[in-house]
Amino acid sequence: MNNKIMRSEAEIFADLAKLCNSKGYLHAIAYFCFRDNVISVNDEVRKEDILKQYGDNRLLRTEISTLIGLACLSTLDLTVPHHDEIEKYINKTESLLHELHESMNPAVEDMFKLDEKNQLVQEFNPFQQGVFLREPIFYGGESAYDFQYRDLSRLKYKSDEDWI
Repeated sequence: MNNKIMRSEAEIFADLAKLCNSKGYLHAIAYFCFRDNVISVNDEVRKEDILKQYGDNRLLRTEISTLIGLACLSTLDLTVPHHDEIEKYINKTESLLHELHESMNPAVEDMFKLDEKNQLVQEFNPFQQGVFLREPIFYGGESAYDFQYRDLSRLKYKSDEDWI
């Protein structure tokens, strides 16, 4: 059994927000965008080139969007930090995002409901409660292909055409 005390999602998120507003943090975000979204190829695209995009060590779109949103909460600082400082930002970001992910997972014992006789309630469905849906929604796959967002945006924003 793991006796490690887990911090709350709010505490972790507050630390992440503070980090995202660090001097020159946007360069760490740029690093994540490049590392986790650019596919390097030689002469032709191979299956192996694309498969590198799938793994536990890359950030998802929702995570990068969260970092960008948190960075936008204050005046954006474009100062170029020293390489060592960017590396600290990157490592701390990955650590906090991992901790945030872990904090979204409800306790296993909460997946089951017992009645007054300590018997399992068969009708209980934990997925009817938001706490069990937060992690799969935030870390789930994309809801559409990139081209679908592009194509549907014409319909979605047609009334905003003058503004855009």
